[in-house]
Amino acid sequence: MRCDQKFYLHAWHHIEKRNTMRSNLNLLFNPEGVAVIGASNNPAKVGGMTLLSIVSGGFKGEIYPINQREEEIFGFRAYKNVKDVPRKIDLAVICVPASSVKDVLRECVEKGVKFGVIISSGFGEAGGEGRALEREAVKIANDGGMRIVGPNCMGMANSDIKLYALMNMLIPKEGKVSIVSQSGTLGSLTMALASDQGVGFNKFASSGNEADLHAEDFIEYFAQDPKTEVILVFIEGLRDGRKFLKVANEATGNKPLVILKGGITEEGAKAASSHTGSMAGSAPIYEAAFKQTGVIRAFDGEDLIDLAKGFALLPLPKGRRVGMVSAWGGIAVLASDSCARHGLKFPELSKDAMEKLDNLLPPFWSRRNPIDITSAGIYGSWEIFIETTELLLRDDGIDAVICMIPIFTPIFTSAFSRTTQYKDYTENVLQFTEEMEREFMKDFIRLRGYGKPLIVLSFFEGRESESVKTLEENGIPVYRTPEKAAHVLSMLAKYKEYLTDLDVKSR
Repeated sequence: MRCDQKFYLHAWHHIEKRNTMRSNLNLLFNPEGVAVIGASNNPAKVGGMTLLSIVSGGFKGEIYPINQREEEIFGFRAYKNVKDVPRKIDLAVICVPASSVKDVLRECVEKGVKFGVIISSGFGEAGGEGRALEREAVKIANDGGMRIVGPNCMGMANSDIKLYALMNMLIPKEGKVSIVSQSGTLGSLTMALASDQGVGFNKFASSGNEADLHAEDFIEYFAQDPKTEVILVFIEGLRDGRKFLKVANEATGNKPLVILKGGITEEGAKAASSHTGSMAGSAPIYEAAFKQTGVIRAFDGEDLIDLAKGFALLPLPKGRRVGMVSAWGGIAVLASDSCARHGLKFPELSKDAMEKLDNLLPPFWSRRNPIDITSAGIYGSWEIFIETTELLLRDDGIDAVICMIPIFTPIFTSAFSRTTQYKDYTENVLQFTEEMEREFMKDFIRLRGYGKPLIVLSFFEGRESESVKTLEENGIPVYRTPEKAAHVLSMLAKYKEYLTDLDVKSR
């Protein structure tokens, strides 16, 4: 490790450690009874939207709307106070103004509520008075044996029990990725957008100001959670650097931990301070900590989704040896450049593979890896793509395959919308293309059974494409640029190398 990294890590270790009780978060994510305090029949209000999200998400536990003026909300009996509820409440989702939160917490403590999610804003992010109010609220809760998520957050979710206590109703696809985000909007949108790309989510925590429970606590919980296989994190700053190093080390030894760090510039750090009250900290400190603990770093929100898709859908490669199949020579050149920049290798094809490809492809094929099957793969038989890709997947000298398959429907749809002549002809072409793609995808997705990373690169990719949806719903991620495909595959290989090093050191 370089001297500057040692210096920064030494400084990190001396960040003041908070002195709060450790918590088992099982009851937070698996409550039997949930109260929404500040619930409303108006879905335009936070309490109304949050309750509607819980109800529409299909939560099977007990739901208790709390509102002093309403008798019934969305068909549920409303209570004036949590103390009026005749049964046990495990989780309170608090949607009242900041000035009322202390009184609400006192009532929750008297009721024996163990966890509270404070969606209300106007606390530490608002300045000195807000910070004082935040400290008082946490003291009331903790003194009564209650833990707090937030304040200034967007809620939490657990797809295992179909609990989606979210103030924006962005209910995600169910799956095996869990996420903690200090930005509720970024976390929610990540789940929503990734869900459209075949990625499913298990648990979510919008940690907000982290007045009590911190991102580190959720990372620790997700690391031990058998339902979580990939952990995503967005942080603006960390409260407990020592604990982060510990839990990150524990997490990455078992499952990928992908982190997007905001506030890496001076202006970003200022924005973080006013957003969640976070102290963003020095970028080199985080870089060193991530490198030491095996964290996979995402560089922006889109990259976070790209990496989530790769780690959620693909097996880890054994190494960095890549095979590539394309019918577009220029795109293959760009993809080769991207792969080389990310440390991926294109091994030479074996004699046996060359002979088989000579029999399969036209005589003017590239005769090397990457394999350019030329226009014969587009205007000849699309089966050539499948047979060539399968040949690479069977090769023991290839660890992963990138394939550029024909997904023309999105671009044809757009182009034909601008034509004014021969409408019947263009519509027939589009229908024929859609049918061809549909049959091709049915055959192509079986190649996932070889147990190697298989990535599709499509310049014509569009989220509205049924072909893209079919691939990603069946575990084959699609990326729009060579750079994205190469970056994700290199991060999978890097994490595999990290695990191998850990295994060697443990012997």
